[in-house]
Amino acid sequence: MPIINGISINDSNDLKEFMTELYSRYNYTQPLQYADYLFFVELLKYHPKYNDWHINPRDINIIVKNRPNGNVHTILINKYPFSPYMCFEKPHTQQHKISDAFRNSIRGDIVRHKKSIFRKYPIYHCMLSGLTITLNTASTHHVTKFELILKKFLNDTNLDINKIQVIHTDRGYILKDKKLTDKFRAFHHRYPLLILHETVHSTIHAD
Repeated sequence: MPIINGISINDSNDLKEFMTELYSRYNYTQPLQYADYLFFVELLKYHPKYNDWHINPRDINIIVKNRPNGNVHTILINKYPFSPYMCFEKPHTQQHKISDAFRNSIRGDIVRHKKSIFRKYPIYHCMLSGLTITLNTASTHHVTKFELILKKFLNDTNLDINKIQVIHTDRGYILKDKKLTDKFRAFHHRYPLLILHETVHSTIHAD
């Protein structure tokens, strides 16, 4: 990538270094400073879906969540989350698209499960560490790795991943077939989830 708004960004490592420095300047939720705003306006043009989105960034904000182990930053463009690193990603394989689509199909179920736990138990403890957790500091973790759950589902249903249709959205891939979505949601419901403290979840293998 060329120089963007006066900043040389050649690869994802350069971008990571720049983003780390940028995040350090923001300690609370606020609109981006004008120079940073212009950087993202230019960076957007290198996103693989830029021409499809026809994005006209009315506002670019940085959302900051304060955590004991450091702040968590999210870039919002026109109120939608945006990952700068997508501008460096290679074209997605069919395997990646399918995995992302199936994971997104059960994302709402996982959120509802977590919320139901905290409605039932005002005080809850991490299932691994015993730390007291709240809805905001809780993370869910598959006891069986998600990829193994998906592999068994595909095997049991004799589905060919090359024939599964997906749709690309601003929030990732989703399944085109609603019946397939519902079928996988029911299948996924058989597998238990752990409710963990987010700091504990970050130290174990991704699910």
